[in-house]
Amino acid sequence: MKKKTKTAVCLLILTLLSGSLLSPVCTSAASRKEEVREFANLVVFVQFEPLTEKNFVKDKAEEIFKLWEDPGYGTSLSSYLTEISYGKFQVHNIFPQYDGGSFTPYVIPPESSSDEYSLVDYVINQIQTSEALDYDGDGTVDNLVIVADKPFSDDRGNPFYSHKANYDGSGTIGGKEVFSYNMLNGYSVFEDSISREGVICHEFLHSIGFPDLYRDSASDDSPVGTWDLMASSSIYLQYPLAYLRQSVAGWTQIDTITESAQGLILDTQTNAEGTHAYILKSPLSSNEFFVVEYRKKPVYDFSSKPLDIKIPGSGLIIYRVNTKVAGLTNFASRDDGVYIFRPGVTDEQYCSKDLSQSFLSAAPEINRTSFGSADFTRTIADNTPEESIISFSDGSNSGIVIKNVSAGGGESITFDVEFGDPGELELWDTCGMDTDFAFTSQLSAAIHSSDDIYAVHDDEETVYLSHWDNSSWSKAAPGLQAAAAGSERLLFYRDIPCILYTSQRDGSSTLFAAMFINGSWETIPLASNVYNRDYQAAAAGDSLYISYTDTLEETPDLKLIRFQPESREVISVSLGERYNPSIQAEGDTAYLAARSFPDNQISVYKIAGDTSIEELPAPEAASSIFAVSPGEEGSVYLCAAIDGGDGQTLQAYRFSEGNWYAAGDFAMTARGIVCDLTVAGGIPYAAVMQASSGESCKVSVYRYKDAVWEPFGGAVDRSVDTASYPEVALHTDNEYIYIAYTNYPGAFLKKKKLEESSGTDVPDPTENPVVRITCIPPAKRQYETGEQLDTSGMAVQAVLADNTVMALNDSQYRISGFDSSRTGSQTIKVSYSENIYCYFTVSIAEKTVVPPPAKKEGWVQNSEGWRYLYADGTYPISRWALIEDRWYYFNNRGCRQTGWLKLGNTWYYLKESGAMATGWLKLGNTWYYLKESGAMATGWLKLGNTWYYLKESGAMATGWLKLGNTWYYLKGSGAMATGWLKLGNTWYYLKGSGAMATGWLKLGNTWYYLKGSGAMAAGWLKLGSTWYYLKESGAMATGWLQIGKSRYYFNAGGAWIPR
Repeated sequence: MKKKTKTAVCLLILTLLSGSLLSPVCTSAASRKEEVREFANLVVFVQFEPLTEKNFVKDKAEEIFKLWEDPGYGTSLSSYLTEISYGKFQVHNIFPQYDGGSFTPYVIPPESSSDEYSLVDYVINQIQTSEALDYDGDGTVDNLVIVADKPFSDDRGNPFYSHKANYDGSGTIGGKEVFSYNMLNGYSVFEDSISREGVICHEFLHSIGFPDLYRDSASDDSPVGTWDLMASSSIYLQYPLAYLRQSVAGWTQIDTITESAQGLILDTQTNAEGTHAYILKSPLSSNEFFVVEYRKKPVYDFSSKPLDIKIPGSGLIIYRVNTKVAGLTNFASRDDGVYIFRPGVTDEQYCSKDLSQSFLSAAPEINRTSFGSADFTRTIADNTPEESIISFSDGSNSGIVIKNVSAGGGESITFDVEFGDPGELELWDTCGMDTDFAFTSQLSAAIHSSDDIYAVHDDEETVYLSHWDNSSWSKAAPGLQAAAAGSERLLFYRDIPCILYTSQRDGSSTLFAAMFINGSWETIPLASNVYNRDYQAAAAGDSLYISYTDTLEETPDLKLIRFQPESREVISVSLGERYNPSIQAEGDTAYLAARSFPDNQISVYKIAGDTSIEELPAPEAASSIFAVSPGEEGSVYLCAAIDGGDGQTLQAYRFSEGNWYAAGDFAMTARGIVCDLTVAGGIPYAAVMQASSGESCKVSVYRYKDAVWEPFGGAVDRSVDTASYPEVALHTDNEYIYIAYTNYPGAFLKKKKLEESSGTDVPDPTENPVVRITCIPPAKRQYETGEQLDTSGMAVQAVLADNTVMALNDSQYRISGFDSSRTGSQTIKVSYSENIYCYFTVSIAEKTVVPPPAKKEGWVQNSEGWRYLYADGTYPISRWALIEDRWYYFNNRGCRQTGWLKLGNTWYYLKESGAMATGWLKLGNTWYYLKESGAMATGWLKLGNTWYYLKESGAMATGWLKLGNTWYYLKGSGAMATGWLKLGNTWYYLKGSGAMATGWLKLGNTWYYLKGSGAMAAGWLKLGSTWYYLKESGAMATGWLQIGKSRYYFNAGGAWIPR
C-alpha cells in the first residue's frame, strides 16, 4: 500500500518552519490566496451485539443534524468551522446511514469488536456512498467519524474514549483509502450535558492538524486552559488561538514585531478583516517567540451560545510558542508547545489551572495593564504576583514588556510593547538572514586564504557553495548535482574549494571529493562504506586527510585516507580497532584523535606531510571525542566526554612538552554534549551544545584565558533540537570567530569579533607542574543505600613542583568509586590525572525504612489535589513517600503527582492513582519500561533472555533500528531479533549481538551473501569480476548445478568456472 499522508499535516509542518525562521526585522505576514477549503466529513453510527436497544439513534435524527449540520445553531460543527475560519473552511457532512427519516446504525459482530482496528475495518467495509469524499485530492477520505454506542469512559486506554487516530489498513470507501478518523463515545455525544458539540469539534480539529493543548496528566496544572477548545472542550466553544489558526489552517494572518512600538491595536476575533494577533520575536531565540491577541468575552446568551463565553475575561493574552515541540502539542510532551502567561508562576510545571489573571485590561475591575521585565538578570524563579517576566521555556527572560494596555470589552484594545536592550548579553551576529539555510540539515563552512568565509549546504538533491561578502550570501559556484548526498564537509586546497560528501546507493555509501576547477565540478570517489556523519577531514600541506570507521567487520576499523588533489592519488591505511575520529590541521601537520575499541582509550596521532604517523601519549579514557585542535608552539588541545552518574562531563586537555594536562576548570555535566574546538591568536575556543533537560540544548562558546574557561559572548542559541542529531563547528580568521550549527529544520552561521590579544594567555603547565594532591574529606562520611555523594566541606589542593599549594575546584578533579547500592566501607578516589590522586573513605548502611504512623492517617482531597495526611497533621512535600507498599511523589504544594515526572535527569511515570509505575507501561500506542526504582529505561534493556531497545524518549523501539552504523530489528513485541528473519518476501540474518549481517556469512558449512541492505541474495550474484549463484534457500552453490536448461560448475569458493 502506498504511504498515506494528509495535507493538513504538511501545512502544519511548513507553517511551523516559517514561524521558527522569522525575519529579524518587523515583518508583515505573507499574503495568502483567499480560497475556501472544502472538506468531507463522513459520519456513521455503530452499536454492538448483544444489543442493549434495537437502534440507539432511532429518534435522534434532528439532534444529529443540529450538532453537525445546522447553520442556525451557532455551535454545530459546520457553524463553528465557518466562524473560526472566517468562511474559508466548508465542511460537507455525509451521513450514509440516513434514509430520509431516520438513521440505522451498523451492528458490530463480536469478532470485529475485539480491538479498534478490527472495528474500523468492519465499518469501512459496510459504508456505501457515492458522495465526494476527497476534496483535497490526496487519494484518501478527508475524515471519517465513528460514533459508538458505548458508556462514558475516562480511560485513555479504552478504544471508545473519544479520540482521533490514523487508520493504516487496506480498506477503502468509494475507491478512496482511509487515514484520519475520529472515534466518538456515544454517551459523550448524546447523553453528557457538558461534552456534546465540544467533543465533536475538538476531535475534528485534530483531523485538520490542531494539537492537544492540555497535558498528559491528571494534575490541576494547565498551560492554556479555557482559552482554547483544544485545551478545554465543552458545549461552550472557544476560538482556537490565533497563531494556531494561522500556522495550522491559514485562516488569519499575523504580523511580526521585533522592535519597541507604541499604540498597537488588536481587534476582536469576530472581526474577519481585523488584526487578530501579533508575533513578538526576540533575537535571543531562533525557535521560540511570543504572541499577543485580544479576546472578548461576550454577554451570555443561552439561545445562541456565542463563542468564547467560557473564557476567563476580556483582555489581552500573551503566550509563548515553542516550535521545537513536535506539532506544538502540550500532550505527552516534555515541554509545552504553547503556554499562556499568568502572574506569579515560578515553575511552569506547577502553573495551576487558575487563569483568572491571565489577561490584561485597564477595566476598573481588572486593572492589570502591564506584564514583563526588561531586566535580563531576572528568571522565572524571580516572578511575583506583582511582577513576572515573559520567559523562554528554559526560564530565562526575553526582555519583552507589554504595557499601557487599554480596557477590554470593546471592539479593539491598544497597548505598547518594549524590547529590552540585549546589548549587555553580547549577542552573536547572524551572517545573513535566519532563512538563508532554512531547510537544510547540513552546514559546513571554511575560511579562504583571503579570510572570506564560504559555506556548503544541500537540499537533498543539489549541494550549494555560497560566499559571505559581509552583508549577504551569494552562490559561488554552480550547484553540485549529488543525489542523496549527505554529511558535506568544505575544505580549501590551495584556495580551490573541495566538497567532501557521502552518497548512498544500492544499500552502500561512498565518499566523494568534488573540486571546483575551471568553472566546473570534478568528482573523485575516495572510499566505500563511509556513512553519514561518520567521517572527519582536514587540509594539510598538499594533501587532504580523511578519517572514518569501516563498519563491515565485527569490530570497528579506523581508516585514514590521504588524498593528493594534484595527482588524484588516494592512499588508505588502517589504524586498528578505533572509532569516533576527530581531525584538524595546521600548516603541513594534521592531528587525529580517536577511541580504541572496546576500552575507549583515547589515541592521538600527529600526521606529517610525508605521511609519517606518530602516536602521542594518551590522556584518560572517554565516552566520546569531540574535537582535537593544534595550538601554539606545537601544543595540541582535545575536548572529550567522560561518563558520569549524572550524564557526560566535558573535559578539555592540553598536550605540551610530551605530556597531557587538564586544561583549566572547563567541565560541565549534561545528558548530551556536542563540541568543537579551535585556536585563534593563541587562545583556545570551544563551541558547546549542552543538553541538560527536555528535548533542547543550548549553544555557547567558551575561551580558555588565564587558565580559566569563560563564556565568550552570550548564548549563541538557547534551544537547539537534539532529536535531529545537531552538529556544531568553529572557524576563525584574523578578525572574527564563526560558528556553524544545525538546528532542525535549518542551519545557521553566526560570528563574533575577536578581542585583540598580546601574546598567549594560555599558561604553560610544564613550567611548574602539579606533583601531588591532598584532600580534606567531605563532612558527611556515613550514608544509607540510595543516597548521593555529598561533597560539602570537601577541599582538594594541588602541590606544585616548587612546593606552592593551589586550591582546586570541583571541575579540576574527578571522584570515582562511590556506589550507594552496596553496603559497607568504600574507598573513594579523587583523581587529578591518571597518575596523581588521593583517597578518602565512606561507609554505607541499609536504608532505614520509617514505618508509617500508627495513628489514623490517609488521603485527603482539596482544591489543589490529593494529599496524604499523617496523624500529626503534616504531609509530604517535594519528596517521595512510601504508602501501603507503593511509592508516590508529592510536589511543592504537597499534592501527589500523576503522569510524567522528571527529577534531576531521570524520568518517572505516576499512574492516575499517583502510584509510581514499574515494569512495562503502555501509553497510547507506545510502550515504556520503568525500572524497579521507577526510573524510565533508555538504551538496551535485557529482561530474562530477551533484549529490548528503549529510545531516548523512553519509547520501546520496534521494526528496524539504526545505532551508529549498525542495523537491528525489534519485533512487534519489542524483542530484539536474532538468526534468520523473514519480512515480506525478504530474508535477513541478525547476528547473536542482534546486528544485521551484510556481506558473506558462513553458518555451519554453508555460505550465504547478504546485500548492503541486509537482504539475503538469491540467484546470480556478481562481486568484482566473479559470478556466484545463491540457491533459493540462499545457500551458495558449489560443484555442478542445473540452472534452467544449462549446467554450471562452481568451485569450492563458489566462483563460477566457465566450461
